[in-house]
Amino acid sequence: MSPTKVIARPSGLIDNSVDAWQQTGGLAHVAMFQWDIDLLEWVKSTAGAGGGGGLTDAQLRATPVPVSAAIADWLGSTAPTVGQKAMASSVPVVIASDQSAVPVSVSTHAVTINAVDQVASAPTNATVGVASGAAVAALAGRTGLIVINTSTAGQRISLGLDGAAAVLDSGITLEVGDSWLMEEYDFTTGAVAGIASAASARLSVQEFA
Repeated sequence: MSPTKVIARPSGLIDNSVDAWQQTGGLAHVAMFQWDIDLLEWVKSTAGAGGGGGLTDAQLRATPVPVSAAIADWLGSTAPTVGQKAMASSVPVVIASDQSAVPVSVSTHAVTINAVDQVASAPTNATVGVASGAAVAALAGRTGLIVINTSTAGQRISLGLDGAAAVLDSGITLEVGDSWLMEEYDFTTGAVAGIASAASARLSVQEFA
């Protein structure tokens, strides 16, 4: 009996893949198989099978075995090539559920903060009464403002911003010892009004320009 040797089917080959070959009388014969999508199994092809019609070893080595176009369909694009690609041209990758920790490399970058020195005006005090009145005048060049309720008789002081009248116990309201710092989201160069719960309340003011 002529010797028969079976070789493993190359990974990824689907249609017309070489499944085995036989050596008989010095002539190589190839058994051809195709994947039947209805039967979901490999079936022997009638083309090229049998004696005399098979391919020689030299022919097998010279002619590449075609890869099924279904692979491209599965990938959702053409077969992948070497090199970095954009997301739309890349093959999706799934991390296994039991994947061990993946090392992460973090690069540090220096951040430069351009600080601008603020010029402080001379500190002042404003007297606030029981009717709304200007506590701090408008200042076009203002860059910062701090006010503190330094009243000595327990008066509360409420503020009105950007020229609006102050309403007692509404908006920004300072108990004795409380302070308010004008910041990015409430900054205004307009006048600041004040109203107190009792007469002769005192508001200490530190302005920057």
